Amino acid sequence: MSIQGLRKITDSIASLPGVKGVMMVTREGLPLVSNIPRIDEVEFSTMSAALIGASQTITQSLDMGDERPEFVFLRSNHTDLLFYLLGQVIIVVLASASVETRLIIDKIKSVSDKILALIK
Repeated sequence: MSIQGLRKITDSIASLPGVKGVMMVTREGLPLVSNIPRIDEVEFSTMSAALIGASQTITQSLDMGDERPEFVFLRSNHTDLLFYLLGQVIIVVLASASVETRLIIDKIKSVSDKILALIK
């Protein structure tokens, strides 16, 4: 696994206008890379993995099949949190509520093959 490569990708996502920080964590809740300021990375990673796990349980209980959610989106008054599931990695993006979520998702999709290659 190339942490340096993941950091470059994290920085490229974070360079989008309105993005405040990006973190990549494992499905098990271990932090990989982060540039989100003022957080406890271990605690935040654990909560991110739990949120994705809970969203999968919800989709299964609603008979949505074996489909895993592509992402979970949280919005507060001024801030958005996007939790994007890519294989065994969760990409967490902290952004201003004014940022168009589709731009963030498109950016993640454009680098997804690179991320998957780096985590092998």
